[in-house]
Amino acid sequence: MESGPAIFAGAAFTLFGGALLLWTTVRVLHREPVALGVPRAPPSR
Repeated sequence: MESGPAIFAGAAFTLFGGALLLWTTVRVLHREPVALGVPRAPPSR
């Protein structure tokens, strides 16, 4: 079956993308830098 590897790759990319989005959201909500060398955002008004 040729669709097996495609399904596995799709699931892997979906899980990785979801985890990355969750991690980024948590970092932003805690007002922590998302990448090295990026300064923190100024406080919102």
